[in-house]
Amino acid sequence: MFYRGSVMVAFLVFVLGSQALDMLTTTATPKDPPCAPTVSCWCSSYPNTTLCSWPQPSNSTPTRYIATYRERH
Repeated sequence: MFYRGSVMVAFLVFVLGSQALDMLTTTATPKDPPCAPTVSCWCSSYPNTTLCSWPQPSNSTPTRYIATYRERH
């Protein structure tokens, strides 16, 4: 969903075998376009648990991240 004055960008699709996980989406205003984060993911109990982390730059404005999961067959 797009809102006036904002940009939504999907950053990462993680492929595991024949299945893919959309891992990260972010929304930002045109004044501060997001840079692609370095994301680390691991599946400790796939498909029940997939954990991802990334550093938040200290000088960045507050950013809202939404992680989504989708299986492809």
